[in-house]
Amino acid sequence: MSGPASRGAAAAVVAGFLTVSGCGTGNSGSMAPTTTLSITSVDPNVGLVTGGTSVVVKGGNFEDGATVAFGSEPATSVFFNNASSLTVGAPALASYQRSSDLRAPVATVAISITTPDRTSVIKTDAFTYYECLPENGIQCP
Repeated sequence: MSGPASRGAAAAVVAGFLTVSGCGTGNSGSMAPTTTLSITSVDPNVGLVTGGTSVVVKGGNFEDGATVAFGSEPATSVFFNNASSLTVGAPALASYQRSSDLRAPVATVAISITTPDRTSVIKTDAFTYYECLPENGIQCP
């Protein structure tokens, strides 16, 4: 038998680092773990039930080609700004109970991001839908 296995190669995880030892030359090395995919902020975090709000999602380890969902609905667009910022289009809210108070929140949903290699992150209670947002210049009855 030949190769690292015949020389007693070993790997161990120590304090979050992968340490490989005994790989042929007797040298050992460490590899830092990959940084975690994260969502740190959503701006704005409110929009209309009809969709169309342009939302900037900030965090870490975003990749070009990532998909974004608001609850179970896919974003209408995803623009990769850089590894810490995406600009996405909020979809329309699929279904909801109409309230007698059009200024009341209709639904609050999670935002999820999935990278091309299928790594994903979810930020719960990230975006709230309204029928009417007077502060955005929309006429409310």
